[in-house]
Amino acid sequence: MLTSTHAFRILATTMIVVGLAQPSVADPATRSTLGWAINGIVSEVARAGDVAYVGGAFDTVAPAPNQVTGFSAFAADSATPVLPALDVNGRVRAVAALPGGGWLVGGEFTQVNGVSRQRLVRLLASGAVDPTFTLTANQAVWTLLVSGSRVYVGGEFTELGGSPRLRLAALDATTLALDATFAPTVEGGSTSVCTLAVSDGTLYFGGRFTQVNGASQDNIGAVNATTGASLAGFVGETDNRVNELAVSGTALFVAGEFQNAGGAPRQGIAKLVAATGLVDAAFNATADGLGYSLALSGTSVFVSGTFDNIGGQTRSYLAQLDATTGAASAWNPNPSNRVHDIALVGTVLLVTGDFDDIGGVQRLYLAALDTTRTTGMTLTWNPSLNDGADTIEVDAAGTVFVSGWFQYYGAVRRSNLAAIDLLSGELLSWNPGTNGWVRGLDVLGNRVYVGGDFTTIGGVSRSRIAELDGVTGVVSPWTASPNARVKGLMVFGDAVYFVGEFTQIKDSTSRGRGAAVGTDGTVRPWNPAADAMIESLYVTETRTFLGGEFLQLGGEAHSRLGAVSTTTGAPITAFAPTVSGRVIRVDAQDGIVFFGGDFSQVNGSTRNNAAAVQSAPGMPADGTLLGWNPNVGGPVYDIDAFGADVYFAGGFGSVGGESRPGIAMTDALPTGGAVRPWEPEDVSGGSISVIDTSETAVLFGGLMYDENNVEIGAVLYPRLGLPGVPPPPTTPEVLVRGSRLTLSWTPPPLGARPTTYVIEGGSGTGLRNLANFSTGSTATTFTAEGLAPGTYYLRMRSANASGVGAAGLEQAFVVGAVGCSAPPAAPLNLRATVSGTSVTLTWGSSPQSIVGSYRVLAGSASGVANLGTFDVGSVLTYTTTAPTGAYFVRVQAVNNCGLGVPTPETVAVVGGAPVPPGPVFGLQGAVTGNTVSLQWGPPSVGSTPFQYRVEAGSAPGLANLAAITVAEPAFVTTGVPAGLYYVRVRAISAFGVGPAGNEIVVAVP
Repeated sequence: MLTSTHAFRILATTMIVVGLAQPSVADPATRSTLGWAINGIVSEVARAGDVAYVGGAFDTVAPAPNQVTGFSAFAADSATPVLPALDVNGRVRAVAALPGGGWLVGGEFTQVNGVSRQRLVRLLASGAVDPTFTLTANQAVWTLLVSGSRVYVGGEFTELGGSPRLRLAALDATTLALDATFAPTVEGGSTSVCTLAVSDGTLYFGGRFTQVNGASQDNIGAVNATTGASLAGFVGETDNRVNELAVSGTALFVAGEFQNAGGAPRQGIAKLVAATGLVDAAFNATADGLGYSLALSGTSVFVSGTFDNIGGQTRSYLAQLDATTGAASAWNPNPSNRVHDIALVGTVLLVTGDFDDIGGVQRLYLAALDTTRTTGMTLTWNPSLNDGADTIEVDAAGTVFVSGWFQYYGAVRRSNLAAIDLLSGELLSWNPGTNGWVRGLDVLGNRVYVGGDFTTIGGVSRSRIAELDGVTGVVSPWTASPNARVKGLMVFGDAVYFVGEFTQIKDSTSRGRGAAVGTDGTVRPWNPAADAMIESLYVTETRTFLGGEFLQLGGEAHSRLGAVSTTTGAPITAFAPTVSGRVIRVDAQDGIVFFGGDFSQVNGSTRNNAAAVQSAPGMPADGTLLGWNPNVGGPVYDIDAFGADVYFAGGFGSVGGESRPGIAMTDALPTGGAVRPWEPEDVSGGSISVIDTSETAVLFGGLMYDENNVEIGAVLYPRLGLPGVPPPPTTPEVLVRGSRLTLSWTPPPLGARPTTYVIEGGSGTGLRNLANFSTGSTATTFTAEGLAPGTYYLRMRSANASGVGAAGLEQAFVVGAVGCSAPPAAPLNLRATVSGTSVTLTWGSSPQSIVGSYRVLAGSASGVANLGTFDVGSVLTYTTTAPTGAYFVRVQAVNNCGLGVPTPETVAVVGGAPVPPGPVFGLQGAVTGNTVSLQWGPPSVGSTPFQYRVEAGSAPGLANLAAITVAEPAFVTTGVPAGLYYVRVRAISAFGVGPAGNEIVVAVP
């Protein structure tokens, strides 16, 4: 946790518009505007301007509006969702398209969209729950199969619709009434029917059981599809569970967890004679693992499982076998992890599982493979899930139903580190990634310092702490190498202070759970010499406050809270409060140290989990317990004093006797810590780890859950009542169905609040000849009917009483396109690598998209493409030569439905000759009366500036009010008249004037 008063920080390469206010500001909103959900724990946040760096234990980040809670339906030709999101409170196991329209869905759920549906639900063609179908199963439904006039149902149930049915039943395919004449019994063992297949009047089924119709039958059964009577002479059995069956002519293929099948040794997969269930001796795939799923295609059988070798070849998790012999073909997608289920649509194999790479291309848990190719087999269809998927079904109309553990689609891989532009709503390409938990973050200039449990970061070996480039994520040579976990860090002056469990840092230098290393890499003498773990720190000019589990600092008694010299690390003897339990976080403001943790007493007085003590150097009151007493009913993991407010995050359920699950705000001193009415509406609980406060918003992170009990990782609550014109809306999405356009977006995460939105549309880029109107409300969806075929260019703006804001990124879409329903999302993780005069760009494919090709946009300044736009085809890399200079590059994806929004920008610097400076970073300001103070970070690219030009205007982008040259990255002016001023800064070197950095609005009262 770092408050905005700690230091001015950096990094916003796109225009931003914010209002400035004093620390005592209006309460935040009660619903989050953060456009991204993180599928794990956010432990730490550091802000640089309006960019939030987040660290923790997570592996994906997904657009928050794309929540689907474990079940979704995608178009096979476009990867876009085709049904409204369903709120299903348990696993979906099976889907079957009904001949009268709609779908029957089975699983382990008991509610769908808040309505009771006991493990079976019918969805109408619109995706709505059928209110007339209420048939119930008393235990899980695992499999569904439509055949002729019947729907066969298999699972764990013993009752269906109140009638006895032992794991197998049939419904009328039109009315969905229970078939009274079909009632075979499946019993014994851990009984379940997991898979069904039908052929020539026989229903085959597999699972885990020992009896069928009262006779011994292990794990495979066959009954008359009309009467339910056992098939005479069928003796097929396995010695363990059967996961899937597939029948073709006289052959019955079986995948499962067995070692023996049909009377012969067969592991994982076998081919049986359909009439008898005996093994077909000619087929022997010799798999070394289990079988999960099957798909038949002519003379081939596709199989997934846990194997690494099958059919005489090395094949991990997925293989194509000869249907006669079991020999593996040359087809080898080589997924990075298990494949659970597969479905064949023509020559395309759809696969689900735990993988994140298949066919050499990143695909998160769901992919489409061309079965006719041995290379380049992974198709561009890419829903991109945020967690594993285990079942997949495809109906005749090409609707792909997927279920599993995922909660979002359109997800992006991020391993424990991510960066989000809080104003534009973009997930930035910054993606170093670690192999372990990130627990500490701080930013200085264009450098990001990261601490935690990791041993590699950005593909480079670094022991538990590292320095990264704030724009590219490249790991610098800077090292500190502690020998154990880093729990927290803070940059102060020209040194990085860090604490944790370590006893040594680089070059075997002894340190007692705390150390300081200069930004130049030199080890500082600072050593708090704690006898046990230090959890957190807060550095000031003379004192560094520490909290943790220690009982001694520098050999002196300091019970879990103490202070040491910021220069030497020697203990401050006078500051010696005693705390009865662990101190997890400390914060300091105006001579007061606020701290939280898991304790019940401070200095012998009752204080439940949060307290405040005096910090009075040289005074008898030093370390004195203050009367502030919020009485928190559970552990506090972060505490942040901000002006007249104190924010709390933790595992508590109450504060001051009032219900506050995990997040709360109280008064600061001297009011005694009374709990405030402010309370988020959209967090249902969890363990909240970190707070980051500013004049514009409050950000919380942790292992937290929303109203649907889905992990979200982080929430952002903007301050209400900020002055000025609002920033653009974020995450615009276009969906075209025939001549109908559906447009959706999210409000800007920060800044003044919109009261309406303006939609601009034209027949060419930048034009408004087809649409230019206000929506007249704060609704974030818009629908237009009857659009003529053609290409349309669209932009959006936010507006309120102060005016209409800047336009967001333009998006082009096509009405009447074939093979898609939306322009593609932005490509992922754009990087630039320079070697001599050669520039290589690499990026990842667009999630939730069909992509035809990619375009590279290159400019000589930020945000422009004046140097050219290059169509590079479907490749994910592009190499060119370039003369000396700095090049600002973006990439956008294209398909038949139009142009997607481009990636965040990256910069490639070529040659050793000087170039004009790049943009300044993190322009921030403060207003005191009629005095305006500005501060910013110098450019991270281009030549070193010797001056800066501060520009101010009466509207965005204008410099009609001032253009002042200053020598340092700071500026103070007095006597400023009341009003709103649009301010930006450019760097100047001997080689030119750089592009403007982020723009802010200065509100002078």
